[in-house]
Amino acid sequence: FASDVLGKAALFRNRSVECVNQQFSTWVYGSSEVLEQVQEKVHEASAMSKGEHWDFTATFLEWAPFAITESLSAKAPLDLPVTLLCSQHGPMIVLQESTDRLCKLLLDSHLAYIPESKMWWEVENPDDVMEELLALMRSVIFVM
Repeated sequence: FASDVLGKAALFRNRSVECVNQQFSTWVYGSSEVLEQVQEKVHEASAMSKGEHWDFTATFLEWAPFAITESLSAKAPLDLPVTLLCSQHGPMIVLQESTDRLCKLLLDSHLAYIPESKMWWEVENPDDVMEELLALMRSVIFVM
């Protein structure tokens, strides 16, 4: 896991556009058309960012997974009402299993899945995903 995450961070740190583009099938759920559209949008945004996108993503990947794991590893379970969202088709270890472990640390929590999504749900058919998220939010609000 660690070497995979750090390897992805290095792609962003080195601004390896082509290598990053090859990773989109890991992060984005959808047809080849959807993947191509996302690649174009990210390529355009990256070109305009003057490096901020690349630096932020690399730093996030180098820091966040390890800091989060370390900060939660010694904590007692919390009695906190929360709904955790997880992409339905997300990578098993990086996303689904880690979200399930977090759910077990939050005693009053439950896990909901974002359908038709891998990991980068905000760019995967955004209108459909947003409808699903709004429905999930309404159900959470009514339960409380």
